[in-house]
Amino acid sequence: MMTSDYNVFTNSIQESVYHGLYLIESAAKRIGGEAA
Repeated sequence: MMTSDYNVFTNSIQESVYHGLYLIESAAKRIGGEAA
């Protein structure tokens, strides 16, 4: 079954992307706070 592997693959990618966006956002807020 390809579908189950595909779902796990896409879910892991989404989690990685969301985690990366969260780190970028938190870093941007930290930099913005220091600049302001």
